[in-house]
Amino acid sequence: LLRAAAYAIVDDASGERARMHGVVAGALEAVVPAGSHAIAASLARHHKLAGKSDEARALLAIAARRSAMFDDRQGTAQLAREGLELCGDDARAQFPFHAEIEAMRAADVRGGRAHREALKALVKAADLSHDPVLHARAMLRVARFDLLTGDASLGEDAAVNAVADLTTPSDAADDAPTHAPTHARLLAQAWRLVALARMQRGD
Repeated sequence: LLRAAAYAIVDDASGERARMHGVVAGALEAVVPAGSHAIAASLARHHKLAGKSDEARALLAIAARRSAMFDDRQGTAQLAREGLELCGDDARAQFPFHAEIEAMRAADVRGGRAHREALKALVKAADLSHDPVLHARAMLRVARFDLLTGDASLGEDAAVNAVADLTTPSDAADDAPTHAPTHARLLAQAWRLVALARMQRGD
């Protein structure tokens, strides 16, 4: 009701509504403790309506992750969709939202087909990003899916692809926002999945 009343007296054509949302976002950031994610979704929507897409996208990624932690699947899906709408053709920006959707589908025992589609979207975003670390993360999820569905050969292939992503020098890797501990952890996961696949196959 408050927003409707405010909209009724603010001229949208002049850009006043966008400025109003910017003021609200700034006020919220001033009173909420730094690092608090409790109002990330609300803050993201104010930034979006203020025309600050980058800020909105970053906050929606945080909000989607927080929603997933509380097992709010419907909320996670909605927040991820909102984030993807702000990404345009930026595959690297799309990746975290596809990752949240894939994780949500993986947790749903009834979501076999939906999970496959979510994995395809995640891998596509990773491919288009030309970021070897994002591609490795996608391949690790594919490997887990293949192993859980009993296809050890495909699971091993995906895990080996992840190892290659993480061990092959790449120009794209120089620009990727990665850190050594994360890189080492992903590589350890990849080798673990290779070993599990070979055990599953009886090698």
